[in-house]
Amino acid sequence: MVKYFPKLRLAMNHFIMDILIAREMTYPLSAKNKLNPFFIIGAGRSGTTLLRTMLMGHPEIIIPPESFAFRPAFKKFHILQNSSWGKITNAIIKCYSSSKQFSMWDIELTNVELKGTQLDNKDKSLANLIDLIYREYGRINKPKALRWGDKTPLNTFYLKWVNKTFPNAKFINLIRDGRDVVSSLKVAGLSSITNSCLRWNQAIEMVREFEKTIEQERIITVRYEDLVSNTQFEIQNICQFLEMDFSDGMINHESVSLNMMDVQQYEHFKNLLNPINKKSIGKWKDNLSNIEKKLMIPKIIKNLKQLEYVIE
Repeated sequence: MVKYFPKLRLAMNHFIMDILIAREMTYPLSAKNKLNPFFIIGAGRSGTTLLRTMLMGHPEIIIPPESFAFRPAFKKFHILQNSSWGKITNAIIKCYSSSKQFSMWDIELTNVELKGTQLDNKDKSLANLIDLIYREYGRINKPKALRWGDKTPLNTFYLKWVNKTFPNAKFINLIRDGRDVVSSLKVAGLSSITNSCLRWNQAIEMVREFEKTIEQERIITVRYEDLVSNTQFEIQNICQFLEMDFSDGMINHESVSLNMMDVQQYEHFKNLLNPINKKSIGKWKDNLSNIEKKLMIPKIIKNLKQLEYVIE
């Protein structure tokens, strides 16, 4: 079961990262060559993996399984600023290769480390190192892909630093009824009711604050309920947002899901092997007991109302 960190621990992480970023930098975070990846953000179990499978249906988009490496890589990059570039490169590569679930990527990073150490001085940045890692995944799994994205819900809690590393990135914010998110986490055995409520609230509130700090054209909000009810319209909107052409393969996502190692591995992703449907909307009503509902609703009702979900 996932043990989500409390607000105090998250605040401490933010405090440490702010201290690190205030230090004088030998090597910059962002790249001068204006990288433009995109990040699928939002609370876990909001449909982020479903959206990943849809976008992967585009011939020019590659999105690896989620990784928990960004935060430790960001910290390590700052801590080692006075070290050689080779040592920094090695440390960042290890943050990814040793991170939880990286085995799902099924790639080797030896070649990436070599490329990283050989970057021109003007290209030595954290962004370019991460870009090399994601492009290696694309080279192995979809050689014709031109643009990479990231689908790691945990990065939702570190958007300020993701944005500093990739100042030209775009963000797809996926929102789902908090009651269904809590229900999904509970049924999958991933978290308790209390922790699930905490996580959903934190994700909603952090994205809300982040939206105030970036240009409006760099973030789009999509509701899970709309994504599964009016799929083609929503995907076309996302493609327009990403400035990429729509592809019919993005709607028929089941064949894409079959080739995703993480979807095959984890039981709670098995629904992704089915055609897109609305069956998971409102499942909290049947999946949660009356006691669980009474515990959940007061904890998330404020954000439910602000998002204009119907309160029964």
